[in-house]
Amino acid sequence: MDEVIIEKQEYLLFDKYKLNTNRNITRYEYISNVPLKVSKREPDMRVCKCGAHLITLAYIFDNNIFRSRTLLGRKCPCCGHNYFTLKTIALCEEAFTIVEYNNCRYAEVGQIAFIKEHGKCIVENEALQTLMQL
Repeated sequence: MDEVIIEKQEYLLFDKYKLNTNRNITRYEYISNVPLKVSKREPDMRVCKCGAHLITLAYIFDNNIFRSRTLLGRKCPCCGHNYFTLKTIALCEEAFTIVEYNNCRYAEVGQIAFIKEHGKCIVENEALQTLMQL
């Protein structure tokens, strides 16, 4: 007979975030009228940069002009960082402000897409000269 050990997970309560434990999967829920600061994540990303396992985040953007449907992402229960895939961000771009990981510099979805598309070319072809011009 196999033995199963289940660890009890503790969740921090963040300002204006609601923790919903009445569903099959515990998740954070958040409704906001200002764009949410997020980092992009890959679909298979399950762990935050701080090392904690990510929890589902259900987010609704409502600024009295536009109301999004529920957008699903991930939230770190330790450091509070929010993660969404670029596909989800593209569904409602006005609901998000992308924050890059390293220096918390704000970037728009179009800028991130441009860098992803052309970044390799910039680095390979005359990288130093190109970077000096930036």
